[in-house]
Amino acid sequence: MMAFGTDRSVERDNATYRKGLVLGLTLAELGILVIFVLLLAFGAALLAKNREIAGLKRAVPEERAASRVERMLREKAADPAAARSLARELVDTAVRQDAVVEAERRLGQASAAVSKAEQAASESEETASRSGISVADRTDPDRDMERRGEDLRRRIADIAAERDALKGTLADLPSGERAVADRVLSTRLENERLKGSMAYAARRLEALGKGSEKPACWATRTGSPEYIFDVTLTSGGIVTRDRALPNRRAEQVRLPLSNMAYGRVLQGPGFQAMTKPLFDWGEAHGCRFFVMVTDRTGASEKRRYKTLLLWVEGHFYKYENRA
Repeated sequence: MMAFGTDRSVERDNATYRKGLVLGLTLAELGILVIFVLLLAFGAALLAKNREIAGLKRAVPEERAASRVERMLREKAADPAAARSLARELVDTAVRQDAVVEAERRLGQASAAVSKAEQAASESEETASRSGISVADRTDPDRDMERRGEDLRRRIADIAAERDALKGTLADLPSGERAVADRVLSTRLENERLKGSMAYAARRLEALGKGSEKPACWATRTGSPEYIFDVTLTSGGIVTRDRALPNRRAEQVRLPLSNMAYGRVLQGPGFQAMTKPLFDWGEAHGCRFFVMVTDRTGASEKRRYKTLLLWVEGHFYKYENRA
């Protein structure tokens, strides 16, 4: 009986040992662990593949674009004329972009000059108001304020000339390229703002008593006006001669001067009809042209001289040549 009991105990122990073969885990638990590890490995591999596929998808359009550019360059290089055309296009684009940058820089300087001019005009008006001195009552000590007004007028004339030069530069820029077109638009908007500031500064100059309501359309760097015509007042009427300034030749060909009848004797209405297109051009650009006036009427024809002069002053600012 004792032997039989011992055999039953050993048999139960052997059954227990068969349930835990490795690290005390059953076969089912071990299988689940292996499957979990395999799933982790498979998931990591799948994630890596997805990242690789996404990278390839991003690279494909870039490679295609690069291939198109490369193919275009090869085609251009195969044709000498096309290659030269492409080179000119690249150089022209670079030059025009540099021109935009330069134009923006110069416009910034012009805007700063307008601000200083407006401030100077304001200070001059305040000085005149505090002192209670009218324009007609100015004495020698008051010439300082007048000199400041002259300096302000010269600065405004410089800005007007700079503005017109910038308009010529910007008109030649291409509008098909989005980046360049956006920058051209911003500079043109700034140009319009600058024009308004100049008109405001010119109006404030009237408080100084001396000077024109509008800046000169043509002026030197120092602010002196340049005269587009010589105008002679005679007993018979008004005679106009073109001064044909060499430094203004390129600008003058763009002016509306087809109606001009140089050398002909015209009466006042005829003179104004002839010069109206040029007057309208100046109005559109916020400036006025200057002319050199010479009196050739008789000694007893001063009333005639003043009448003719009024016709000239209707469209131009003038300087009377007393020689």
